[in-house]
Amino acid sequence: MSADPGIDWGPIDACCDRFEAAWRQGPPPAIEDYMADSSEPGHRAKLFHCLFELDCDYRVKRGETPSADDYLQRFPEFAAVIVAGLSSPDATQLLSPAGQSPGPSSFPVSDRYALQDEIASGGMGAVLRGHDHNLGRELAIKVLLAEHRDNPHVVQRFLEEARIGGQLQHPGVVPVYEMGRFSDQRPFFSMKLVKGETFAKLLSARESPAADRPRFLGIFKQVCETLAYAHSRHVIHRDLKPGNIMVGAFGEVQVMDWGLAKICSEQETETAAPEPITQIRKAVVTPSGLTANASRTLAGSIMGTPAYMPPEQAQGLVSLVDERADVFGLGAILCEILTGKPPYVANSQHSVFQMAQRGELRECF
Repeated sequence: MSADPGIDWGPIDACCDRFEAAWRQGPPPAIEDYMADSSEPGHRAKLFHCLFELDCDYRVKRGETPSADDYLQRFPEFAAVIVAGLSSPDATQLLSPAGQSPGPSSFPVSDRYALQDEIASGGMGAVLRGHDHNLGRELAIKVLLAEHRDNPHVVQRFLEEARIGGQLQHPGVVPVYEMGRFSDQRPFFSMKLVKGETFAKLLSARESPAADRPRFLGIFKQVCETLAYAHSRHVIHRDLKPGNIMVGAFGEVQVMDWGLAKICSEQETETAAPEPITQIRKAVVTPSGLTANASRTLAGSIMGTPAYMPPEQAQGLVSLVDERADVFGLGAILCEILTGKPPYVANSQHSVFQMAQRGELRECF
């Protein structure tokens, strides 16, 4: 099933296959050469999205740093896709047009907080290491990226993440200390600075899926308990994966990145019409089980990471996504603990996405 019934994915898949083959066999191919035969707007936009993601993937694998300037000059009509794709921390760490990740000087100065180095970044905001002068402690500060400052939709989602984090009082959720705005009116919120390793890094460092399994199952149990608490507050995460779980040096386990979280009301039904699909959060999962090039999406889109999501979420049926989607995500994490790979594994991002849409779990089992 396609995310857009009006698009014929056959020619797009074939073109992407030729593009990948060209990358593997010789000099880097030009996206323009593969866009030449595409004139229909919807088809052209989907084709560019797929070719752009593939081009970035292969350039990063070659040790290159793709420049947003280069893509924007060549494809100005797809500026939104380019900016979103190059804002992924898992892909290229690119947040500025010149292809350089912003340092502390790129962010506003605060009287209370000393902003230091960048810890992580995504499509909406960047997380900085900071120091609270008033309380004399280290903390993390998430601030909205300047490019979204005048977008009320993105600002609302950013503030929603802060409010949800502030309402979830559980050891498995990073506590939010304060929410406010800097002098340039960009919203921010401060939270506990979590020190440790992601669950994804710990899993990938194993010699085999059987290694240290009791420890990893214990971590998984704590994640389940955290989600049980969140669900009791009618909050669903919608992006559960090992990369969003932090394991501290003293055994503490915390579920991170509630930027796609949603508060479910009791009035929501399973008969509502699908939400419009505007952008896919891509995730390539290679045979080794490593995730690459995941880019954040906003409301009204397919939300989550396809390698770990249930079919209704991959199909963009946002109004059907409830606590059961998180339970599927937990099962996907358990699958990776036991087998070394997430439920959906393929050599191209579109293939992973299609597997998620169809719920193809044969290989998983």
